[in-house]
Amino acid sequence: MTIESPLSFSEIIGLSFLTIGLIVVTRLVIYLLKRTWHKTKCKLVWMPIDSVERRSNLSDDEFVKEYAFVGKPVIITDAMKDWTAMTKWIFDFFRSKYGAITVNVKEDSTENQGATTIADYINYRILALEN
Repeated sequence: MTIESPLSFSEIIGLSFLTIGLIVVTRLVIYLLKRTWHKTKCKLVWMPIDSVERRSNLSDDEFVKEYAFVGKPVIITDAMKDWTAMTKWIFDFFRSKYGAITVNVKEDSTENQGATTIADYINYRILALEN
């Protein structure tokens, strides 16, 4: 007893390629529609800027909605208030943590170049600031 297939092998292959093609085209159309929707939702507004606002206590949502989505500049005055680096990164920290490392130093306008440790250079700069 033989069972005959209503489709030939080449017809099955052709339908497989057609199905794959439809899936690819559908995904491309969905991608383009999403992209178009996103562009209209997040459209930048280009306008002349007379002044830049200064804001503090600005939440992430406020920043995104009022400034990032529309391309409007803002100065965030308290963005670094909770950063550990503001109190930790002082001369004593770098002197104790990295002071023994030797680095090459070149003054601004001279060709003199020499090697010194970070601790010695920090001490040199502190003395220069005091005088």
